[in-house]
Amino acid sequence: MSIKSVMKALNQQPIAYYPIYRKITGSTTAGVLLSQLIYWLQQKDKIYKTDAKIMEETLLTKKELENAKKILKTLPFISITREGVPAKTYYEIDWEKLYEAIEAGETSIPERGKLDSTNGGNCTPRKGETINDKSFDRDYTETTAETTPPKSPQGEEIPEKLQEWISYRKEIKKPIKAITVKKLLEDYKADPAGFAEKVDFSIANGYQGLFAPSKPTTSTQHGGPQKGSLGWMIENGMIDEEGAADAEVID
Repeated sequence: MSIKSVMKALNQQPIAYYPIYRKITGSTTAGVLLSQLIYWLQQKDKIYKTDAKIMEETLLTKKELENAKKILKTLPFISITREGVPAKTYYEIDWEKLYEAIEAGETSIPERGKLDSTNGGNCTPRKGETINDKSFDRDYTETTAETTPPKSPQGEEIPEKLQEWISYRKEIKKPIKAITVKKLLEDYKADPAGFAEKVDFSIANGYQGLFAPSKPTTSTQHGGPQKGSLGWMIENGMIDEEGAADAEVID
């Protein structure tokens, strides 16, 4: 076998490793495990994986894997549970808490203390695949004292009126996710004036969702969503704004 063939074989299935995960776990092996889990969790928020499969992918020893799992179990953004009969190991991620840990550069492990923050690590996805931005589906309600305007998930500047709505949602403890920011940005581009009107009207009325002013009806005397409508369900906490995108409206 030629040297070229050997090198191709060795690099056939690289591991997507993020140095930031070593930072927030305080362990290289835990960082390797977390990197691999994040790679798998991009498709689903909860997955089942055997120890054998993880060791095959990461080349961690049984002892290294056990120790790495113990560390991950102490973190606030990932849960490791045994479910079913016979019991299987499931891994579940909380993307918002993961982003908070990455941004803060620290973990909840007391003995490890606070770590320096970082902007992330280097990662090369497996051939033919890309990093799904769901892995950083962040809370876009953060406000800072920086002069640089906030960015959308695509790197675009967020319009002032959209930022006003994002800040309002943070104040009422209903933060907006990145996927929602994308949709709202599209709505703003389609009709800036109409979007601004909806923001002003909804904030003035204390709504959780964006609604355009409407004439009073027998169902609602002060504008806003009609009782029983999708908007009404959002306003009354029966469904959140993100979930509304998947709801089926029947006439």
